[in-house]
Amino acid sequence: MSKSLRIVLAAGAMLSACSDHRVDLNARKAYWQTQVDALLPAGSSRAKVEAFLSSRHLEYMYDEQQHSIDAIARDVSRSGSVSFSITIACKFKSEVILVGCVVSTVGTGP
Repeated sequence: MSKSLRIVLAAGAMLSACSDHRVDLNARKAYWQTQVDALLPAGSSRAKVEAFLSSRHLEYMYDEQQHSIDAIARDVSRSGSVSFSITIACKFKSEVILVGCVVSTVGTGP
């Protein structure tokens, strides 16, 4: 094997080891929005929302002052040094009646 071929193969191996974990971010966002729309209609209880999030192993927290739940599916996609997550923000009327949820994306990195 020639030296130049070994260099090309080594460079290719290094690039593939460092390749980005890419998922179609818009497709993931659409998936979560479809799930939320279908399974968490307005009027759903806080308990139902929390059960939905827990069953999908999403991190979430309830903000008592804002009557809202913020959830996150972390690191669903990566581009270079930026990691992308899906967030779900649910707003409640009083403490227990769901008004609605908004699904969005957020990128974090250096």
